[in-house]
Amino acid sequence: MFQYRKLKCDDRTADAGSNAGRQIHAFHSRRRVQERIRRRSRRRRLWTRQWLQRRQSQGAYPNLCHELGVEDQQGFQNLSRFAPDQFQKLLEMVTPLIQRQNTNFRDCISPGERLMVTLRFFGNR
Repeated sequence: MFQYRKLKCDDRTADAGSNAGRQIHAFHSRRRVQERIRRRSRRRRLWTRQWLQRRQSQGAYPNLCHELGVEDQQGFQNLSRFAPDQFQKLLEMVTPLIQRQNTNFRDCISPGERLMVTLRFFGNR
């Protein structure tokens, strides 16, 4: 990173007119300023990854569950252990209990997705 250069202090540079001490102080001051600039210019980390931001449109629940509910009701029942109409009725009943609010930082997980994950968890035990 930085190469340090040792300044030798002998009798000739130690006299009152010497500026070796000032040179050392100036060197370290420049180094501190450069270090602050380097810290500020670091690349900031993202709060969420790009693939997580696409979850609402391309995730398993929006695509797979809705397609199975419309096209393959037996497949939906195998996935959730409920028929699609039973799942919707259960979702209407529990939505006020499991719904969360979106924040400025991220969107919450939808009640349908929360219910589907819970049913899959308990259905596989």
